[in-house]
Amino acid sequence: MRLPILTYHSFDESGSPISVAPATFRRHLARLHAAGYIALPLSEALERAGGPTRRQPAPARERVVALTFDDGYAAVYRHALPLLADYGWRATVFPVTDYLDRDNAWPGQPAFVPPARLLAWGELRELASLGWEVGAHSRTHPDLTRLDDRALTEEVIGAKAVLEHRLGQPVQAFAYPYGRCDRRVRAAVRTAYRVACTTVMGVARGTSDRYALERLDMWYFSRAPLDGLLASPWMEPYAALCRAGRRGRGEVQQAIRCLSTGRRSAGGD
Repeated sequence: MRLPILTYHSFDESGSPISVAPATFRRHLARLHAAGYIALPLSEALERAGGPTRRQPAPARERVVALTFDDGYAAVYRHALPLLADYGWRATVFPVTDYLDRDNAWPGQPAFVPPARLLAWGELRELASLGWEVGAHSRTHPDLTRLDDRALTEEVIGAKAVLEHRLGQPVQAFAYPYGRCDRRVRAAVRTAYRVACTTVMGVARGTSDRYALERLDMWYFSRAPLDGLLASPWMEPYAALCRAGRRGRGEVQQAIRCLSTGRRSAGGD
């Protein structure tokens, strides 16, 4: 299995590390489609690509990506839903359950993240009715590794219970807030979910821990050639640079410039 799991949060022009411009997202989708990719919700994409629940071989040369949206921003309903519908694609949304119908002002929210409205319950239900997968992202977006056992259970199992009660469908996927997890947190998630995602930059593979799946943060692809990198041997080195870039974003910006220049020199667009 080799499955790129693409992660977005919100869509706006703020330049925030959790935001991508709507025009950039539109360009990402167009280029993925032109390159022969199909985008699916996480659990379906894992099945299609040969993940933990795969029963049949994947079609030869099929290109699959999973699309995931963390936190449950209302901008997903406004921008992503209609664009994905144009391609017949669907995705997974990981809402912060207790903040639905509110904004993103949970405790610990970094000051550089602009205030933004989250999905209303009615909007989330509509996404689910259209075949989107709804996963859990905790109830209040804490660092789960800092919680005691009781609070950890409430955030992990409680979020699932609320979503399943309000939506009337099973919730099988989890995304760790801030991507932070340890052995104890993964063990708690394993009791209730089939898969879970981190924020570790990389492509998920057959050897990946299904409760610590790597993903690709699309903020780092705002200018980089997404479609060219996904199937290229440069993908893993670029992901490694992005991991380092969380400690020094200047290195990533330099890599983007070099990659873009290289593609132009080779006749790419």
